[in-house]
Amino acid sequence: MTRHNVNNITDIQGIQDLRDAIMRSAKSYLGVTGNTTLNNMGDRAKGEYDYWKVATNMTNDKEPFGWIKTNR
Repeated sequence: MTRHNVNNITDIQGIQDLRDAIMRSAKSYLGVTGNTTLNNMGDRAKGEYDYWKVATNMTNDKEPFGWIKTNR
């Protein structure tokens, strides 16, 4: 459980408890898109991912930037 801290100091144990609760909840839930188990980085553990980045858009003069697929 997290608590309000008057001195604005992070409650490390509270944060860890919250993280653990989210991980347990995701592990026990089967969503419309499948298994929602998370890895240690908080990303879905199973599935395929595409990586995108913003880059100069060479194909459209009206939009100077665009999304392109990348290799991470």
